[in-house]
Amino acid sequence: MLLFSTHTAKAEMILHLYELDDRLTPAEDRGYNLYLNDLLDGFDERITKKYAPIKRNTANFMRDIKSCAFPASVQAISTRLPEAKEMDLLSSKSVDEVSVYVYVSNAQVPPRTIKELEKLRIGHVIGNIGATMIKDKAPYLHAARNNENLMKMLKVGRIEAIVGFHPDIAIAFDDLGYHDLIHSPQLTIFKTTVHFVCHDTPESRKFVNFVNQIIPVMAQDGRAQKYLGKHAEITQHETHVDLQN
Repeated sequence: MLLFSTHTAKAEMILHLYELDDRLTPAEDRGYNLYLNDLLDGFDERITKKYAPIKRNTANFMRDIKSCAFPASVQAISTRLPEAKEMDLLSSKSVDEVSVYVYVSNAQVPPRTIKELEKLRIGHVIGNIGATMIKDKAPYLHAARNNENLMKMLKVGRIEAIVGFHPDIAIAFDDLGYHDLIHSPQLTIFKTTVHFVCHDTPESRKFVNFVNQIIPVMAQDGRAQKYLGKHAEITQHETHVDLQN
């Protein structure tokens, strides 16, 4: 006699998460972690989270054609891997914005033009794309192993400014007890919005439709700002649009 289970196994959604020391980690204790836990609480499929550094996780996402990536944008993925332009990718509503700014201590006037970077001693964390973006205009670049070393270099005057992602730098320096960084939005090196990016499958469309319902609500009721912190630039949405299945 054959026995048939009355329970249907839940589909699995693979979510590739980019490790960001100050915002999203496998320890599940940073701002994006808290945001995701709330956002995805009511999703009725099984979600498997896979953490890795940005470069590796982008490659993992590209190979895994039944998955999504976060925090991501189609533009950023296509810039790193041009072959993504030929793929069918879905993008959710944006959660927040990330920018590359040049920071100084609040005792200084922040630079407002690229020209002003020519004479500044500017620090950056090794591998930060912000330094790559300004290297032709800023000859005095100094690499540091981490944000703590950057803070020490700034305090003792080895550097006069820091280039890095906002709000990541601001969050990191707050955590280190240094609250005196300022920047000028007039000099925005780079800006993009943060999304869930998925390969186009029926399961992914269900997932994107789900998060598109919740993202605007969490922006409007203050939960997004609460989880992502005072420095985060939350995207506001008036309406949502369902993807066609």
